Amino acid sequence: MWLARMRDAETALNIVQAEIDDRCFVSYGMVETDRRIAAVGSTKPEACGETDDDADQEVEDSRSAADTGSLAVEMVSWAVSAAFGRFDVRLATSTRTLPTEPEPFDPLPACSPGMLTGDDGLPVDLPPCGYLLEFPESGVLVDDSGQSHDLMAAIRAAFDVVFGGDADHWWNDVAAILDPRNHDFREWLAGSFFEYHLKRYSRSRRKAPIFWQPQHTLPAVQRLALRTPSYT
Repeated sequence: MWLARMRDAETALNIVQAEIDDRCFVSYGMVETDRRIAAVGSTKPEACGETDDDADQEVEDSRSAADTGSLAVEMVSWAVSAAFGRFDVRLATSTRTLPTEPEPFDPLPACSPGMLTGDDGLPVDLPPCGYLLEFPESGVLVDDSGQSHDLMAAIRAAFDVVFGGDADHWWNDVAAILDPRNHDFREWLAGSFFEYHLKRYSRSRRKAPIFWQPQHTLPAVQRLALRTPSYT
């Protein structure tokens, strides 16, 4: 299912790219010969000798597995942000239209297009009226099953809103991809998510994660929390 979606997306992108290329060729008055030369120049040279089909298949399988893992992590990353009220889940359910792109010389918006914002275009501290997800005004979610602000439960709520009746299927698939041995989504989230998140939002010596992971140990239970910064 994951790979099928990726292939469909790649096919759609290739169709769009081909249309862009055709329009550029027409605009620049490029004849068919010029087009073939441009196409050949953009392709990667083939390796010398015959191709080993088994080796190629192994590389392709490895690439597919890596792509699937990346998609699963990205999905969880988005769901975490939705659970904190940073990203607008209505964009994933098509109950809110995507904001229009600014013109080249327009001032940039205060927030990214995917963020949950109020009528003033700024982030909100509380869910808007009729919003399908709850999120803490304190900006803190904890790894504590049964707790009202449990991070795992909040992520699962985001899956339920987005995938509806297919939520169990997607949830189990993600757990199997992220933790192949035990299929323990919670264990991966507590042990690996913040490491990925920190790398994603770090460059050179600057570290600027959206969420922080304070942790401390209580009797018989380790409680992990993710905290999103205040905007005020």
